[in-house]
Amino acid sequence: MELYKFLERFVQIPADYRPDLAHPFFYNDAIVATDGFALIRVYQLGLPCKPGSARYINHLDSLFAATPGPCGEQYDVPQCEEHRVTCSDCNGIGCEECDGTGEVIEYKKIAIGPALFNEHLLARLNGLPNCKLHIEHPQRPAWFTFTGGDGLIMPTF
Repeated sequence: MELYKFLERFVQIPADYRPDLAHPFFYNDAIVATDGFALIRVYQLGLPCKPGSARYINHLDSLFAATPGPCGEQYDVPQCEEHRVTCSDCNGIGCEECDGTGEVIEYKKIAIGPALFNEHLLARLNGLPNCKLHIEHPQRPAWFTFTGGDGLIMPTF
């Protein structure tokens, strides 16, 4: 899969909510994509990306300072899928709750070690080479590492 298309799995949709997160962007010596629930950082430059906004660069600086690199127990990432179901607010017709699609994500929790994660977030990690999840605490963001980059994923409770 083309790397830029892969990064788009992690961006904010719909874009009108946080437009600065609607596309991958440069951050230090990497390219980052995030929606606030999962973040991926790759070290392959040369992709058509914009610089990150100062607001989100400051957030990332704080996040990486508070969440030191991968530590804790290491786990394989299971193959997961994003499940979509008919929106109960509109019965599939399309409304604000489902962004007009008639479908919403069905949130299923997956236990990995001591932590729970939403399956649709884990599904974004499918296809990352040699992907491992590092869980230090079940209620803190967990690092994932893979050949060519790393990232953070939020647990659920």
